[in-house]
Amino acid sequence: MALGQLTNQIVLMFVLMLVGVLINKLGFMQAQTSNDLTNILLYIVSPCLIIGAFEQHYSASRMQQLMLVCVGIFIFYIIEIF
Repeated sequence: MALGQLTNQIVLMFVLMLVGVLINKLGFMQAQTSNDLTNILLYIVSPCLIIGAFEQHYSASRMQQLMLVCVGIFIFYIIEIF
């Protein structure tokens, strides 16, 4: 990634954070709405982004990496349960 692209992404992230802070300070969002949005981001958007990061042209090597990550996550969840 070029330095210019990286800078643009960082600036965009800070602008989005500023909008969130302003919405919170001005009272446009209730606490329950904030919790609901957090749950959507945590349980829906984050897994989609992880899967989307693997979206590339098919190769056996990439499939093995995806399966390894899935197995690792499954093992992590099992460890967390016990």
